[in-house]
Amino acid sequence: MVEYGALEQCLREGFIDYTVEADQRYVPKILTNNKEKKRKVLDTILSQLYVCDSFLFSVAFLTKSGIACLKDALIQNRTATGKILASQYLNFTEPGALRELLKFPNVELRMVTEERAFHAKGYLFHRPQAGPENYTMVIGSSNMTANALTHNQEWNVFFTSAENGSLIRQTKEEFDALWDTAEVVDEAWIQAYESVYTHNKPKRQSVYVPFHKIQPNAMQKAALAGIQKLRDDGQDRGLLISATGTGKTYLSAFDVLKMQPRRFLFVVHRELIVKSARDSYVRIGINPADTGLLTGHDKELDKPYIFATIQTLSQDEILHTFAPDTFDYIVIDEVHHGGAATYQKVIRYFQPKFLLGMTATPERSDDFDIYALFHHHIAYEIRLHDALEENMLVPFHYHGISEITVNGKVLDDMSDFALLTCEERVKHILYMLICMAVTPNASKASSFAAM
Repeated sequence: MVEYGALEQCLREGFIDYTVEADQRYVPKILTNNKEKKRKVLDTILSQLYVCDSFLFSVAFLTKSGIACLKDALIQNRTATGKILASQYLNFTEPGALRELLKFPNVELRMVTEERAFHAKGYLFHRPQAGPENYTMVIGSSNMTANALTHNQEWNVFFTSAENGSLIRQTKEEFDALWDTAEVVDEAWIQAYESVYTHNKPKRQSVYVPFHKIQPNAMQKAALAGIQKLRDDGQDRGLLISATGTGKTYLSAFDVLKMQPRRFLFVVHRELIVKSARDSYVRIGINPADTGLLTGHDKELDKPYIFATIQTLSQDEILHTFAPDTFDYIVIDEVHHGGAATYQKVIRYFQPKFLLGMTATPERSDDFDIYALFHHHIAYEIRLHDALEENMLVPFHYHGISEITVNGKVLDDMSDFALLTCEERVKHILYMLICMAVTPNASKASSFAAM
């Protein structure tokens, strides 16, 4: 006889007495997206999708962003068979999302096309080796879109059931009835739907937005307060740690505009960046006539506000044209390079009233301590994950690709270069790229290689 004691205990905690101690994996609970508590509906769905042997999904809307959230689990658990039932309701489902699902031979896809509104959202998973608690279900408000699974205010109920539970049986019966009357989705069906989708898609119209003076965002306001507090505490330097794209350059410009230093120096490591940095300062309100470039091509040494490349500034004949106390305020961009001899030479030479270092990645692989360079005074810190959570950056999906075995050897960073570039491995990488990319023909990619 099957023992249901553990499951009964979970149901007792969930529906009768919350003080009962039960296995939290199976206790019924509300699933929400909560940034403060770092909870997402997606987390539970992925945890089930990775280990199930079959699944049934019923959603009103499918988008490419939603498929991208689930793609890694679908690829990793290719042995699981699945049925996904979606809807043509409001023609909101994206044709591209349907095409993505057609890539998975283990997944069947059908669409409800009747005029009656189909708005059912449920995710049912079966795990054959889980004991009596072999069904788990998420049912509620979340469609298969990235916003619904990760950001929107959603309510979903998670529960576990044995196979003979009436709720599971009713759910499967309802799903099967809808499935039997829905249309099979293939490329021909998608092409026909795509014409309807495109025709009904709202046309974008250009809207004139009058230019307004650039103002600090929430992160920049907090960072400016942190920099000012360091100065109020008598500190002469500080480190700003902020993810790429969050507005470090503008932030420093706001502070410089506030402080109005008599002479100012901005140091970068590339000439392309130095011109962009000056343009940012001018947009904030710095008088362009007061700015000058110090590069291999430009030597505007007499300007009050100088934007310099480290390569030019660190040359003795340039560096020593300035007195150590020439600049009241110095900003070092990408200061994770600060351990290099050229940076050390410049930092040690000048004696500004305040030195601000900016970087997204202060950690270095060598022994040089960027934190110590700024006396461990951190003005403000916002890392990539936090910036994404605050919607300061465009979200992206990161996929790790498992290596393959060639000639009985698992390839890794120490493998022979000839093996790393072998045709089999290259084909594997290209295949995974096609699988992972939501829109392969329009995808852009960055590749990183250790040298």
